[in-house]
Amino acid sequence: MRPNAKGAEVALARYGIVPERIELLTTGHINETWYVADAANEWLLQWLNHSVFPQARAVQANMEVVLAHLAGKDARRSLTPALRPAADGALCLETDAGLWRVFAWLPDRVVRTRPGSLKEAEAAGQALAVVLAQLSSLDGAALHPVHEAFHDLATRTANFRAAVANARRERQDSARALIDRVNAELPEREAAAPDAGAVRVLHGDPKFSNFLLPGRGGGAPALVDWDTVMIGPLAWDLGDFLRSAASLGDEDDPARASVDDGMLRAGAGGFFAGLGEALAEEEVRACIAAPAHMSFMLGVRFLTDHLDGDHYFRVRQPGQNLARAEAQFRLAAAFDDARPVLASVLASALAQG
Repeated sequence: MRPNAKGAEVALARYGIVPERIELLTTGHINETWYVADAANEWLLQWLNHSVFPQARAVQANMEVVLAHLAGKDARRSLTPALRPAADGALCLETDAGLWRVFAWLPDRVVRTRPGSLKEAEAAGQALAVVLAQLSSLDGAALHPVHEAFHDLATRTANFRAAVANARRERQDSARALIDRVNAELPEREAAAPDAGAVRVLHGDPKFSNFLLPGRGGGAPALVDWDTVMIGPLAWDLGDFLRSAASLGDEDDPARASVDDGMLRAGAGGFFAGLGEALAEEEVRACIAAPAHMSFMLGVRFLTDHLDGDHYFRVRQPGQNLARAEAQFRLAAAFDDARPVLASVLASALAQG
């Protein structure tokens, strides 16, 4: 069960925060998040969804390791938020409702599901690359292996097949066209799954809405939502970022699902400008294939959740995960067609590097 405002106030009391204003934010699919203002400061309070993250302590520990490492690289905390200790000094606490944490509120920031301009796409791509470059010196052995198969297509396919077999009849019937589409595309998608090269510490979910864009004060976008910190190849984070930053239409609007070549060029260009690293040949190939690969895999995840009864991703109306799945499958096809665009950006970046 998700906690309510009263549960949030119980957690805040253990942080020594007396809220004068508390407002539920509804942009995320998984956790519950509140904006909080006390007499002197602003905070972000978040409850970690233990149904989605049963190893909540390990998820939190990974985030703490990563944010501490990044703080050592960026003393001004301009790219990531800072955690506030609770009264006992710990960076999280547990109540009957589950695990909670409090972040410093970053003022004058904007959240969008897609870039509002080419400049925003470029800036977010560069910010992601800078963070990944800073994480390149963090030993992945310091992290708990809680998300090892998160982006593994074979694992997601196995979950999909189990969901098809166990779904209620009405769920199967409503999803029949997309089930058939996945079954038809899977052999080719699995065969084309990129050999993505060396692994490193990743954000794991750098969709565009996880960037806090600077407002009037300027500066770089800040990257938030670190619950899916994991080990994996660079292409996974790049692919998921471009999947969201270069796509058109709302996430649950299949009719408008397409790729904006200008945003694709801007986002990828910013990323490779900020990375400052040489890429192996297999990493280049994986980066070109990654947006289509990540879109298809996310579509499989949305479809699986629809078949399972919508237990993972928050839905606001019946069939929303089905619409999300169809949109992602259309995006995967559009990103297949856009590979020459991404290849040209990569070639230009490598030539300049």
